[in-house]
Amino acid sequence: MNPMRKWLLFTIIPLSIAIVITFLTAPHDIKPLWLQAWGTIVLVVVTIFYVTSTQELAKVSKEQIEMQYKFALREQLMKEMDLLIAPLFSNIGQNNIFRKGSYYIDSSIPREKEYHHFWSQIKRNIYRSTPGVQNALSHYFNNKTDDVRAEPDSGYNEAEKSLYNVIRQRYSEINDELSKLF
Repeated sequence: MNPMRKWLLFTIIPLSIAIVITFLTAPHDIKPLWLQAWGTIVLVVVTIFYVTSTQELAKVSKEQIEMQYKFALREQLMKEMDLLIAPLFSNIGQNNIFRKGSYYIDSSIPREKEYHHFWSQIKRNIYRSTPGVQNALSHYFNNKTDDVRAEPDSGYNEAEKSLYNVIRQRYSEINDELSKLF
């Protein structure tokens, strides 16, 4: 606490309270003029103190709100990165993950279980991302088929390439935004 505030807090305020109590309890006809003037001066000083205190409190509150916003945004970006973008980014070009046809759901083969687990996690967390990523994933899913033996066609290849580009772009956007936050 700065010295001015201590002085106000421990000197002027108690003195002001004593004067105000004296002023309020004294009969009107015996209130001296100096007491009335001193009461006005104290009232002005106390008002200035409260105004500066309120401004300082508003400034601190604003800083806290901005900090909370940054933490919330950071948390949101980190979850989007960890649960959606990073898994997609790290598997770009992996033929066992990005493929035209889907594996059988009830398969006991580890590679096929990994495939279904990966895409179920992506679908579960798709809401965390931007509309651009959501649209690219939707377009990609619309060009997939349930046939295990399906060969990629031009529509699938275009959707896959578009998804790769959107994933790379969002990956770098998140990294840039996170580096700016803190």
